Amino acid sequence: LFAGTMGLPFERNEERGFYKSSDGGANWDQTFYLGDDAGICDLKVNPQNPDVVFAAGWNRIRNNQESVITGTDARIYRSTDGALTWDTLTVGLPQDTLCRIGLEMSLNDPNTLWAIIISQDFGVEGVYKTTDGGDSWNNLITDHFAPVP
Repeated sequence: LFAGTMGLPFERNEERGFYKSSDGGANWDQTFYLGDDAGICDLKVNPQNPDVVFAAGWNRIRNNQESVITGTDARIYRSTDGALTWDTLTVGLPQDTLCRIGLEMSLNDPNTLWAIIISQDFGVEGVYKTTDGGDSWNNLITDHFAPVP
């Protein structure tokens, strides 16, 4: 079993990240930790090869002293060994400070994925597509969409 967690969103904590259970959920091991202000907000598992996992990171804290909604951990990550090690996917993806990322995987071809990426100014940075399992991505949107005031 896999679980992506944002931890307690009101404070910095080390419970954020990606967890794996090999015993049906009785015990969990944290296999990926981005930082005390970032967690995993979305994940997709290749149904044909469950060792291949994609995760979207997100920097997020909201309390009376601090409000974080963007950061450099907002990236797409991939594991090819059952969530033991992780790579940051970069080819064709933005590398600046970002906000929330959503992922979707094709039901017919798990090497095809889409990612909607929200920019630092809360507009749509792009909708990205990969057909090679995340090795490279193309933006399907040619213009940056600013948020509606």
